[in-house]
Amino acid sequence: MISTIAAAIYTTFGKSLLSKYDPVTLTSNAMILGAIPLYPFLPQSILSLQNDPALIASIVFLGIFSTFLGYLGWYYFLEKEEASRASVFLLAIPVVSLIAGSVLLSEPLTIKTLAGSGLVLLGIYIVLRKR
Repeated sequence: MISTIAAAIYTTFGKSLLSKYDPVTLTSNAMILGAIPLYPFLPQSILSLQNDPALIASIVFLGIFSTFLGYLGWYYFLEKEEASRASVFLLAIPVVSLIAGSVLLSEPLTIKTLAGSGLVLLGIYIVLRKR
C-alpha cells in the first residue's frame, strides 16, 4: 500500500516538476532521494556481496538499465502526456516482462499467461480509446 501511494505521489509531483527540470535531472534526483532511506542498510548489504563480480555486475546492470533508464523513459513519456493517462501504460509492464522472459530466458508461454496478457492489453485499450 505504501509503495502504491509513493508511486502516485512520484508521478503526480514528477509531472509538475517537468516544467522546471529536464527528465535526466529529475530522474537523477529521484534516484538519489530514493536511496537516502536505504543508507542505514548499506554496511550489511556491501558485506553480503563478498566480492562476487557477477553479482556486482548484475546490480550495476539493474541500477542503470532497469531503474535509471526505465524511469528516464517514464519521465520523457510523462512530459508528453497527462499523468493519469500515462500511468495506464504501467499496466503493460507484466506483458512486456512476460515477452522478455520468453525471448531472453526461454520461459514458457502458457494459455493462462497469454489470456492474462490479452486481458491487460484489452483493459489498456478500453481506458485509452477515444470516447
